[in-house]
Amino acid sequence: MGVATNLILTSLIILGFAALPAARARAEPPQPLPLPPGFVRLSEVAPGVRQDVRYARAFNFMGQVVPGYDGPQCILLRPAAKALLQAEAGLEAEGFALKVYDCYRPVRAVKAFAAWAKAPGGDGMKAVFFPGFGKSALFALGYIASHSRHSLGATVDAGLVRRDEETLVPETGGRCDGPFEQRAQESTLDMGTAYDCFSVRSATASAEISASARANRERLRNALEKAGFRNYSREWWHFEFAGGPAPTASHDFPVR
Repeated sequence: MGVATNLILTSLIILGFAALPAARARAEPPQPLPLPPGFVRLSEVAPGVRQDVRYARAFNFMGQVVPGYDGPQCILLRPAAKALLQAEAGLEAEGFALKVYDCYRPVRAVKAFAAWAKAPGGDGMKAVFFPGFGKSALFALGYIASHSRHSLGATVDAGLVRRDEETLVPETGGRCDGPFEQRAQESTLDMGTAYDCFSVRSATASAEISASARANRERLRNALEKAGFRNYSREWWHFEFAGGPAPTASHDFPVR
């Protein structure tokens, strides 16, 4: 091999190594955008709280990723996030843990829910999430609204799990108010229905669920109420933080 050939090969190797950092930089995922003042990612405040942000993937009542959910992150105003940390600490001492399904919700997501409910078709997940109703009735029944307190940043959808269980992130499931063994496996604890189940059995005080499910709901409610949250009576999972000044501005920045 001649001197000229050696020089060419050496130059190519050097150029190749020089290009590696740029290639790696291009392959890295985009960095999260800064949040508006007062907002935090729950993972930074209460990393022990499990997360299954349902609208960031297709296993939800719409059957698709919801507009505004660019990643599976729980974002909240700092006081609400710190209150979840307090609730988590109390549950941990009893052998349990919190799991969140939704936190801050962009206004564009709320509008997408409303448009979906009013439009024909799009009910491919009916058998799972709203087996007893047509989707056009969900507004009148109070399951979907044109405005959501989630968009204020201090409302959370939460569930209860055992402290030592793995984080379950289901991609399928049977009727949400059917037998526990056939529903989406979100926890090893029976909460009476699956999350986001449009059913009368989702009412926190429903008498149509088992005694153990009622006890699990009560444990969840007590833990969150002690930390300053209040429950929405039609949905055992829905809690609004009431332990400080009430936020008044809805937001529409993306979840990521």
